[in-house]
Amino acid sequence: MSDHNIAIHPDLGPDPWLRLAPRQGRDGKTESARACAAFEQYYRSSPRERSLRAVATKVGKHRTLISQWSSRFRWVERTEAWDRRQNQVAADQYERQLREEEEVWNKRKKALREEKYAVGQQLRERGAFMVRQPIAEKTMPRPDASGNQIITLKPNPRMQQTGVGMILAGFELADQSVGQAGPVSVAGQLVDVYQTVPYDSAEDVK
Repeated sequence: MSDHNIAIHPDLGPDPWLRLAPRQGRDGKTESARACAAFEQYYRSSPRERSLRAVATKVGKHRTLISQWSSRFRWVERTEAWDRRQNQVAADQYERQLREEEEVWNKRKKALREEKYAVGQQLRERGAFMVRQPIAEKTMPRPDASGNQIITLKPNPRMQQTGVGMILAGFELADQSVGQAGPVSVAGQLVDVYQTVPYDSAEDVK
């Protein structure tokens, strides 16, 4: 099951970084629009740059009030849910990229296998043709001492050897292409892209 469907804090709802429902804060407090806006400044900050002091400066409020809002409206828990969702989105995107690359390379490998098999077939056919030829070569006619035309025949084992070599090379290419025809997948090579972000207390500031 995807983490998109898992609520880290079920009592806060599936999207706890959004404004809380009325009376959902601690002690039944309701999150105001200003408090929610301050929280948005907090959770959208880089994990390593978040601080209540920075939020207080951005929204023009005293740090004590920001600290109260953070504790009352559970900023740390809600931000943890936000970070987890962003990590899941990044992981899903990375997995899609891997699968797209896998599809591209599988197509290339398939095309190469088919080409290798076709070349192997051509080599076998050409080699077989050469092997079927007579094991002799004819030289140009020339007159003998009596003026008669003669044709000289001499062995030509090179054609046979070349033909056999082409047949063997063709079978080797075909065998390689067939052996490489199994399923190829990188689905099991997914890299863990989750980032562990250390959380300090909501009361801590830089």
